[in-house]
Amino acid sequence: MSFFDFITGGFIKEVGDAIDKNVTSDEERLKLRNEFEQIKERMSKAGLEAEKMIQENVTSRHLADMQSDNKLAKNIRPMSLIALTSITIIWFIVGMIFLDEPQPTDGVIIQSVKYKVWLASLELLTVLDLLAFGFYFGGRSIEKAATKVVAAIKK
Repeated sequence: MSFFDFITGGFIKEVGDAIDKNVTSDEERLKLRNEFEQIKERMSKAGLEAEKMIQENVTSRHLADMQSDNKLAKNIRPMSLIALTSITIIWFIVGMIFLDEPQPTDGVIIQSVKYKVWLASLELLTVLDLLAFGFYFGGRSIEKAATKVVAAIKK
């Protein structure tokens, strides 16, 4: 089930329930339900087409980057990984050196506001790292697989 189906499916169900409450004849109810199902199918197809266009756009941008003579365009993804990872490591080290570790007081750990902000920002950087690594290595795997599939189709 696509994201679009997830969103519209609940809406269509609620509309169907409202129709069931307000329409008295079974023939009218069935006719309206069929019309809404057709609308749902058309919307689902449109959502799938939009998802396909987005993926094609991303792929074409990656291809344009790789075909460019500009070294920055070719290396932007690896440089982003290096930069994000470096920032995360530096931020971790800075926090460990300059922030006081929370100490238990009467069995309760009290954290300073600075420590909480540092910890939250470190978690955010870690999530960004995971997204970047997933996109880079996942995208590279898909690009390689797509190249092999295209080559096999051309044979």
